[in-house]
Amino acid sequence: MSQGWNIAILGATGAVGRALIECLEQRQFAVGDLTLLATEESAGESIRFSGKNYQVKDAQSHDWSDNQLAFFVAGQQASAQYADLAADAGCIVIDSSGLFALAHDVPLAVVGVNESTLADYRNRNIIAVADSQVSQLINAIAPLNDEAGVQSIQLTEFLSVSAQGKAAVDALAGESARLLNGIPPEQYHFGRQLAFNMMPLAVDEQGSVPAERRVVDQVRKILQDESFALSVTSLQAPIFYGNAQSVRVMTARPLDVEEAQHLLAARADVTVSDEQDFPTPVSEGTGQDQLYIGAIRQDYGQAEGLQFWSVADNVRYGGALMAVKIAESLVEDYL
Repeated sequence: MSQGWNIAILGATGAVGRALIECLEQRQFAVGDLTLLATEESAGESIRFSGKNYQVKDAQSHDWSDNQLAFFVAGQQASAQYADLAADAGCIVIDSSGLFALAHDVPLAVVGVNESTLADYRNRNIIAVADSQVSQLINAIAPLNDEAGVQSIQLTEFLSVSAQGKAAVDALAGESARLLNGIPPEQYHFGRQLAFNMMPLAVDEQGSVPAERRVVDQVRKILQDESFALSVTSLQAPIFYGNAQSVRVMTARPLDVEEAQHLLAARADVTVSDEQDFPTPVSEGTGQDQLYIGAIRQDYGQAEGLQFWSVADNVRYGGALMAVKIAESLVEDYL
């Protein structure tokens, strides 16, 4: 065995998979043997890591006992097919699909917030990574909660299409190009025109929006408060990468803007804009490993209310970085 950890990445050819590979290299994670996996259609591709080319293999024939750690970034169907197989073979699975996020015996970890739950990986050899928008929100409110006790949150999130995969990114690009040339799209990938537009997400048979439920349920699990007051509105925005969130928190005691700025800026992976500046998905939400926060202000007429705007790359920050941080903390404290 090479010096370091034997790692597999399921979904290596996807956007999050490629960002994860870059993140492992940039953060100099101790990788021994690296196995890149994907579906049969993507097998055979070559991806470079630390000066060496690695061929992507078909996951169906992989022996999971060869790996100590595995990152699953290929979606729920792949996780349902392979996660338990890998875990039963002794490989610790760090899963980003959301499939195990609410399982009572699987830790849902955000490093810097509740990493002590990583000790529970022993239950099933599986650790769940929070959804990208949950990581974005929970990392922003954590220092405020520690200092002033967040009592409730109202969240409006503006979601990029990259969370839906390459087909959605290509569809928005094509739709935008046709409209700019005065050509109506032949069909709408998103049900209606999304280019230069915005729309709410669809309600399902449960009478609510799945993306909004996931945020509420995951935040409550991370905070270990099943009755935590959180209201979420999710909107599909006509942007390719980077999620934006408009957040209003109510705290147990008043928290002025200067104190809030200081608390947020103290976190290593948070960048706070100057008072008259603010981040955007285009300028800060693409290709960055930071959470950007700006437009911090007190809620008019309510001393305990605080509002701010945040932006993060859902692929790199919310997807790849959060998974790698879990692996780093796991290796340092529990393995």
